[in-house]
Amino acid sequence: MVFYAPVEYIENRYREAPLKNSDDSTKGSFYLRKAHCMFGWDWGPKLPDMGIWRSISIRGYKNARIEDVYITQNHLESKVELDVRISVFNRSGRNVKAAVKIIGPDKSEIEKTENTGENPKHIRLDIENPKQWWPNGFGEHPLYTVEVFLLGAAESEPLDSNRIKIGLRSLNVK
Repeated sequence: MVFYAPVEYIENRYREAPLKNSDDSTKGSFYLRKAHCMFGWDWGPKLPDMGIWRSISIRGYKNARIEDVYITQNHLESKVELDVRISVFNRSGRNVKAAVKIIGPDKSEIEKTENTGENPKHIRLDIENPKQWWPNGFGEHPLYTVEVFLLGAAESEPLDSNRIKIGLRSLNVK
């Protein structure tokens, strides 16, 4: 991985394709996905940063990996329907399965395993009599653990996993 100095990078890009931007900011600042105020504004100095600003890691994988997990909640009278959307990168082309395990605050478990035919894969699970998460001062804060596994042909062969803690909550505006 190569990190370029942001000012040098945008100056080179600007020379290649000069597009007009604000007179207050460094020319070409729109060529980077950074906050534009770092490159000057009518109210602030030009202080561009460089480098990594969130956690990073290098992860190896065999044949397939989980790219993303997105969970939505549908609250009904006495249950919550979870839709766990799993985006998978499968370089092998072989059949892989996705498994979702939900561990409740009382250590109860719900599991479901399906083939990952379509991408993203939606796995739907119901949590009966859910324990709701409440804002501070209004009640308890129980959390559910959602574990997502990608399994190879032999289901004992885990390819990747992801673990997320969620609160089951809904919001009504009156």
